[in-house]
Amino acid sequence: MTRLIIRFLAPLLLIFSNVAAESLSAPVKNAVSVMDRLYWSETIGIWLDRPGDDLRGVVEGRINPPWWSAANAVETLVDYMDATGSSDHDEALAKLHRINREPVSRIPLALKELKKRGQGREGDEKLAAKRRGNPANTDFRNEYLDDSGWWGVAWLRVYERTKDPRYLATAKAIHAHMAARWKPEGGGVIWCVEPGKGKTNSITNSLFLVLSARLARLDPSAGTRAWAERSRAWLLEKKVFDGTGVLDGPETKGDYWSYNQGAYLAGLAAYAEMTGKAEDAEAVAVVAEAIMTKGGFVAEDGVLKERLGTSGWDGCLFKGIMARNLRQVLDFLSARKLHPETVAKLDDCLWKTALVIMSKGAGADGQFPAEWHDGAKNLERNYNTHLSALTALVAALPVKR
Repeated sequence: MTRLIIRFLAPLLLIFSNVAAESLSAPVKNAVSVMDRLYWSETIGIWLDRPGDDLRGVVEGRINPPWWSAANAVETLVDYMDATGSSDHDEALAKLHRINREPVSRIPLALKELKKRGQGREGDEKLAAKRRGNPANTDFRNEYLDDSGWWGVAWLRVYERTKDPRYLATAKAIHAHMAARWKPEGGGVIWCVEPGKGKTNSITNSLFLVLSARLARLDPSAGTRAWAERSRAWLLEKKVFDGTGVLDGPETKGDYWSYNQGAYLAGLAAYAEMTGKAEDAEAVAVVAEAIMTKGGFVAEDGVLKERLGTSGWDGCLFKGIMARNLRQVLDFLSARKLHPETVAKLDDCLWKTALVIMSKGAGADGQFPAEWHDGAKNLERNYNTHLSALTALVAALPVKR
C-alpha cells in the first residue's frame, strides 16, 4: 500500500518542488555573478584560485586557474543556462576554450595586459619563459587523467548545448588521451602518468565511463561503445561499489567520498542511456537507493553532507558534484517513469539541500561556506566552497530544455 501511495504522490511532489524551485532563480543568478566577480580573469578567459584579477600573481606562479574545479564550473554553467533558458555565459565559455586549450598562451596574454596597466617589470619575459608550462598539454589534457576526464565531460556538455564541433573535437581528444592510459595488466585508466602515481582509482574510471558512454551515443562508430563496456566491466569487477557506497579505488575500504558516489552513478546512467536495456536502468536505481540510504551522505535533516569531512581544497567541492549527479539520476529515472519512490527521495534531498544553503546564507563577500548541514563546523569560503554550493543550487532548479 505504501508503495502505491508513493507511486501516486511522487509526480505531484515533483510538480510542487519544481514550482517552488522557481524561487531559486534569483539566488542562483547572484551566486553565479559572485563567482565571476571574484574569480574570473577576462584577460586569460578563466577563473583564478584567489579573489581579484591578480595577473602579476599568475605570471609569478603564486596564483593559478583552479584547473579541475574550473571544468566543473563549466558544466555547472551549462546546467544553469539550460535550466534558466539564458545564454549569458556561452561567449565566456567559448573564450575559455579558445585561450586555455593551449595553456602556453595564458602567460603572454597576462604580460601584455600588465604592460597595458603600467605594471610591467624588468625581467618579466625571462620569468614568463619559465611559466609557460608543458607545451604538450593541449586540448585540456595533462598528466592527471581525472583532471582530463572532468574537462572531457564538461566540453561534451557544451557541445550538446551548442553543437559547435570544436567542443566535440576536444572531448574526443581527451577520450583518446585517457584510453591510451588503460593499464595493459589489470585494466583501468591510471590516475596520473608521473612516476609512482600510476594507480587506478574510482573517480578517473567513473569519468571515463561517463565520457565513453556519452560519446558513444553521439558517434557509435568511433569505438567508444566498446570502451564504455570495458570500463563498466572493470568498475564492476573491481567492486568499487561495495553495496554501501563507492570506494576511492579498488581494494580500499571505507573511504567514501561524495564525488565518487555521484560520478559512479553518472557513469551507470550514461551507460544505461547508451544501451537502452531495462536491467542497466534498474542498476542505476538500485545503486542510487543504496547510496542515499546506507552511504551516510544524507544528514538527519535530509541535507547532503561530506561523510569524511571537508578539510582541504578539493574536498570542499565534492558535495556539489554529487548533487549534480543525483539530479542527473533523478532526470534519468523520471524520464523513464521508473522507481518514483527513489525519484521522490532524490528530489527531497536536493530541495532540502538548496533550502538550507539559502537559509544559512552567504558571507559578506557573497560566497557560500564549505558545509551546509546542521552542526556544520567548516565555514571556510573560497572558490571551491562557493562553486559547490552553486552547483547544488543549480541541481535543484527545474529544467526547461
